[in-house]
Amino acid sequence: MSRFQHDLIQILRAFPYLPTIIAIRVTHRFVRHRVLKLFIFLTIVSYCSSSCVGQQKLPNDVASVIRVIDGDTVILRLQGAIETVRLIGVDTPETVHPTKPVECFGSEASAFTHSVLKPQTQVRVQRDVEARDRYQRLLV
Repeated sequence: MSRFQHDLIQILRAFPYLPTIIAIRVTHRFVRHRVLKLFIFLTIVSYCSSSCVGQQKLPNDVASVIRVIDGDTVILRLQGAIETVRLIGVDTPETVHPTKPVECFGSEASAFTHSVLKPQTQVRVQRDVEARDRYQRLLV
């Protein structure tokens, strides 16, 4: 038996938990490196995907207002088709919901949208990344 092996056996007898501690430290170091590599990879992937979406050209069209339904929903003639459109970023109280009563200030919001978007008004439509909402309204 070599001197090194003899000393190692003496150390292990004196400190029986030392192999476990060494294994834990090695595992932590291994996990830290894997987590760091995973973090760097995900950061690069998210940057590439967000820059690709940012460069995506969404169609801009000119449409004609047919009528206003309520404060955030309008019917437009877009490329010859009639589309029900939901205005993104505008959230008004409901006035035309079939099962709910008119909500507070819903009439005022609807009146404002009526005053701004009169029938036959030409509007520029900029579409969202998601084309439609759950009610199949075009998101613009």
